[in-house]
Amino acid sequence: MVTKGFKLLIGILAILILVAACSEKMEDPVQTEMTQKEVEKPADPPEGVEFVEYDVHPKPVGGFIAIQQNLEYPEIARKTGIEGRTVVYAKVNTDGDVVETKISESVSVECDAAAVKAIKATKWDPALKDENPVDVWIAIPIDFRLK
Repeated sequence: MVTKGFKLLIGILAILILVAACSEKMEDPVQTEMTQKEVEKPADPPEGVEFVEYDVHPKPVGGFIAIQQNLEYPEIARKTGIEGRTVVYAKVNTDGDVVETKISESVSVECDAAAVKAIKATKWDPALKDENPVDVWIAIPIDFRLK
């Protein structure tokens, strides 16, 4: 018997693997990259994030490249050479909208805000449980890298 926690972990890992696969094809200075170790152990969720069991994980419409297209490297971060990873936990509702976000790992206030803005601007296919849409939290890592 598979536990709820195990199904949730598999769903989060699938999303993280998709993010990693998409990032290899991008040439934008803002990239989403994951190492194997990070895929195996996602960031700890912030307080207030409650996981819901689902069968099909939510997906950004247009793939993870859609998030990249909505993402702008903050000018102040670019000028000062700030790089790093922001991990955003996003609640995707049954309509495919991001209705709430929480930062789990922070780069800077400006980078965190840019990551949240890009994620909220992206439309999502909602998660499904027994073929019905459900509200779920997902972790989305966004790497800010200058070339």
